[in-house]
Amino acid sequence: MEEILDELIDCFLDTAPARLLELRAAVQGGDAEEIRRLAHNLRGASATLDRVASSVAGGNSFVEADCLIELCTMFESACSAGSLEGSEVLLSKLENEFERVRQRLSSRRRSKAGLPSDGGSAE
Repeated sequence: MEEILDELIDCFLDTAPARLLELRAAVQGGDAEEIRRLAHNLRGASATLDRVASSVAGGNSFVEADCLIELCTMFESACSAGSLEGSEVLLSKLENEFERVRQRLSSRRRSKAGLPSDGGSAE
């Protein structure tokens, strides 16, 4: 199960930044359907990662992606209702929360590789 988790972390860290850039472009372009689709995909990836991490850690996920999942859900709901009001603010919160999760995942990567912490700077 640890190997699956490591693969999920790698995949998430490799693909989520591009999804966030696409999400930013969709918000700036006012494309509600694309925002909804991207938020749905990011929510699913975050939830899967969080559940697997929780399973590996005996019920306590080190990922702590609840807020990230909730922000994606808010985006999905707003877009499904046809409202893009507050999208920039929600996107900013989502990007900040992703960065917090990214740092936790990167820290786990370094720890498993026997490398020192980078003090929270971007990889």
